[in-house]
Amino acid sequence: MTLQLKCLPLLVAVALLSLRVPPQTTPESALQELDLDHTRVDFTLTNQTLFDGLAALSSKRIPLALGFEEVLKLKFTDQPPQNPRLSLDLKSKTPAEIVEVLCTMDPRYTWSRDGATINVYPRAVIGDPAYLLNRKLNKLEVMNLPDPDHALLAIIRELPPPLEQVSYTGIGGDSSYAAPWTMSFHDLTVRQAINRLAAHMGTRSQWVFYGSRDFRSFAFFKAGFNPRPDDRKAP
Repeated sequence: MTLQLKCLPLLVAVALLSLRVPPQTTPESALQELDLDHTRVDFTLTNQTLFDGLAALSSKRIPLALGFEEVLKLKFTDQPPQNPRLSLDLKSKTPAEIVEVLCTMDPRYTWSRDGATINVYPRAVIGDPAYLLNRKLNKLEVMNLPDPDHALLAIIRELPPPLEQVSYTGIGGDSSYAAPWTMSFHDLTVRQAINRLAAHMGTRSQWVFYGSRDFRSFAFFKAGFNPRPDDRKAP
């Protein structure tokens, strides 16, 4: 599948995003806590990848928000990584327990919670201050934001040098908010900022960070991951 990339013009000043706005918190309905320790589902996976497992979990009719950071390729032209194939059959497990098993079976990954969101990301980036999603934001302010895609430039503008490359793709379909959103956050990581931007789409929002070290992309999903593009699947 050929992805139509909408690259963000990182060096172009956007007057709208430079406006200062008063602090505003995310609606409680968007960041409502899911009881990850008590909501239970049955879960089966047969010869599929960790991402496939997260996609299957996100398809459950539970208000589960997920963020997935793929192990990045070195170069954009490199072949996709050989992802381990997993099979499991779990009964009456919580989402947190299922994600723990998936990360145990593919030990390249680990996970953590941020409010109502479960984040799955490479173990190798833990504690790496240069990794984009670990970088710190002193503030993030946007006005009349139509969707999370348009906030990526605002995030990049707020980070100190070095300048970061990032793009977004349309593989997630419609990611628009119900109404334009004005908000302000302070003292959070890029990962936490993306969680909040995605969560404002709804309680079953998901996002993916993927690509290569020289060309990184985000995709946002309102209600469960779509199947992965063919060029991101292991053969």
